[in-house]
Amino acid sequence: MYSLITIALSCIVVFLLQAAFKHSIIKNPNKLLRIMAVIFYLVGIFRYLLSDSFVETVTEFADPFQSFLRWGYCSAYAIIPISVFFDSRLFRNIASYFTLPVALISAICFEDTFAYFMADGSEGYYLVPWFRYTYYIIELVLAISIPALMQLHTKHVINFKSKEEIFNILLALPCIHIQMLPAYMLRTLVKDPDISTGMFGELHLTWIIFIAIECILLHFYFRKRTMQDKYLLLVFLVLAQVTYSNSPFLRGFTLHRLPLQLCSIAAFFYLYTIITKNKKMFDFCYLANIVGAVIAILLASFGSEVLSFWNIHYIYEHTFVMLFPILGMSLGIFPHLDRSALKHMAKYFTIYFVCALIGGTIINGLDTTPDFYPVNWFYMFDMNRALDYVPFVGFAGTVHWNFNGFEVYPILVTLIYIIFMFLNVLFYFFTQGCYKLTAFIKSRIPQPKAIEFEEVTDINKFLSTK
Repeated sequence: MYSLITIALSCIVVFLLQAAFKHSIIKNPNKLLRIMAVIFYLVGIFRYLLSDSFVETVTEFADPFQSFLRWGYCSAYAIIPISVFFDSRLFRNIASYFTLPVALISAICFEDTFAYFMADGSEGYYLVPWFRYTYYIIELVLAISIPALMQLHTKHVINFKSKEEIFNILLALPCIHIQMLPAYMLRTLVKDPDISTGMFGELHLTWIIFIAIECILLHFYFRKRTMQDKYLLLVFLVLAQVTYSNSPFLRGFTLHRLPLQLCSIAAFFYLYTIITKNKKMFDFCYLANIVGAVIAILLASFGSEVLSFWNIHYIYEHTFVMLFPILGMSLGIFPHLDRSALKHMAKYFTIYFVCALIGGTIINGLDTTPDFYPVNWFYMFDMNRALDYVPFVGFAGTVHWNFNGFEVYPILVTLIYIIFMFLNVLFYFFTQGCYKLTAFIKSRIPQPKAIEFEEVTDINKFLSTK
């Protein structure tokens, strides 16, 4: 019954809005579609807070159809907004001929999916059935009606005669879904491999190699494409990253899972940066987030189950953190760093660090539940943990402030701030060295000056567009 209700409501929405577009009752169809796309994205983000026993209870090969259906559907959170906000044939093709059919299948399989929302075993919030039904119906109606209206309004039709267009779709679809793989999905589809999960073990080294290969492949594939293609790559990565940074709430909402750690909040820094094209913010993201991600990657600690939720989430989240600033710089979306980048980094990082210190102290002091897992951002809230990595700073624990459960190690905090700032400065000069090396290599390869001038002009024009 709910499948019929969802599909019927979708048809009504499409029919009424298309009629309103056609008769100019709605003067700005694009604006309405964009509002609907933003609402759909937010509905998907907040859905992570709600109960879904599939994440906790489904085991290997227990429900492969549901696994693939969810995997195909989750890509809509990035595809639909991009197809509406940008005139991209690739994303409009995918939204029209993949995302829309998957949304329809999801509506047809409404009861199968919804059963997991209400079943026992979930760590998310259980809502009263009528409200949860309404919430899911609204989400599916948006997932169906937005690409349908976009297709009707823009009169978008795939060009089956274009081999390039078909090739781009066939290439992009698997890449998009690999990049947006839900953290809980692999363990439902693949047997857990018998490989080492220790530091610099097989899993760790494979991941590091994969990050390097992905950055190189994406750079060389996109370096000669249009500025819009490069920009859309970053937009897609950011939208996917925001969903990943919120996905821990699938395992239950707790204060320590708030995406406030530098590598978690990076998604929101990147989202602001890509929307505003703010060079100052990019300078901070490039220096601080890459340094932070490198530290997190080198010091990674994995659980024994290779394909567990937290292992996959950790791998994907920190991969996203690396991709945006590296590709934003290498593809020319943002210009090279100059001396002012150090000032921008110091300003934004200091503000963030102080907020992290205050926020982490408050969270650790307020949450005293038995199963509470304290936050330890920058390793500055746990003296013993800090000594595991830098054993020579034992003196930092000599001053310990405790205000009714709100604890601070002021010397440790100061040391971590100074060390991180120092690493950022070192990375800045490393980047400058890379610029000189790249310029030297290019000087040995003849390049038409007209093309170089045109690229610079495009970048400047791009950055000046808000």
